[in-house]
Amino acid sequence: MLRLLGVLSSRRPSLRQGARALLSVLGIALGVALAFGVHLVNRAAVADLAAAVRELAGEADLEVRGGRTGFAESLYAEVARVPGIAWVKPGLELEAAVPGRESPVRVAGVDAVRDAYPELLEGDRVILSTAASQSLGKTEGGRLTLAGPAGEVTLEIAGVAALKGGVLLLMDVSTAQWRFGRLGELTRLDLRLAQGADPAEVRREIAARLPPGVHVAASAELAEASAYPSRAYRVNMNVLALVALFTGGFLVFSAQALEMARRRGEHALLRVLGLTAPQLRRLVLLEAALLGAAGAALGLLAGYALATATVRLVGADFGSGIHRGVTAEIRVPAVSLAAYFA
Repeated sequence: MLRLLGVLSSRRPSLRQGARALLSVLGIALGVALAFGVHLVNRAAVADLAAAVRELAGEADLEVRGGRTGFAESLYAEVARVPGIAWVKPGLELEAAVPGRESPVRVAGVDAVRDAYPELLEGDRVILSTAASQSLGKTEGGRLTLAGPAGEVTLEIAGVAALKGGVLLLMDVSTAQWRFGRLGELTRLDLRLAQGADPAEVRREIAARLPPGVHVAASAELAEASAYPSRAYRVNMNVLALVALFTGGFLVFSAQALEMARRRGEHALLRVLGLTAPQLRRLVLLEAALLGAAGAALGLLAGYALATATVRLVGADFGSGIHRGVTAEIRVPAVSLAAYFA
């Protein structure tokens, strides 16, 4: 950078012009890299959270969900009696601390029979997601210790499965209730409608039986709503990235305008040699477009590298803790690539 500043102060016009063009390209690249990198990380985190919701819901049409405190288990039997329900699957979601680990892990208590996890029917057994296995350094056949309300809980690792949702542990719902002091509590009910049932009518019937703080929604709606808690944070990050992009654009525009003013003599000579005003304008715009294209291409590459490094080093939430435990996979959609290049 010091050499580049030294070139800018050089008395050789060609070197000064080249250095200013390089600074313009770097300014564009920095703005595009920040905006594109933040976009990729946010998109990957939200997609992974939505996929986790869909995977836990399975083939359910509706889902009854409470807050962190959940709801009474007696609601399970009451909802199961609603006409038009084929089956109801209970679930319990919570966070548990791992001794020696800073961040907690997500534990999902599932119906081991309906979800086809017979290995969980034997007490004190757990299945790890692939991300959990890698993060915790545990494999099938090992043991995992979690902090429960009544002391440490040691679980046998029954297997490792390719589950969405980052660092996730599956247990039988009854075992999770017992070991983590949540007897008689659930946080979700997954419902499958009977053939020919009216979804809207069933939903109204269920809603009429729910206590305050508990709601029913279609599984597809909940997959979309999984991103709501972090929406303000993601919008803020995107705005900050776009500020960097527009600030870089303004600086590049100012540099280009100053360069045009300094080259008035060259432009006058071109006009004397027969170049018309529209042709000169197109020449200037072509030069600016080439600088912009070079900067945008460099910025896209740097943005992808930034997103990949961010996810690996500080996680999909930029270290904020909002998407704790989510191991997002960076994907580059063609539409986003074209938009940020433009």
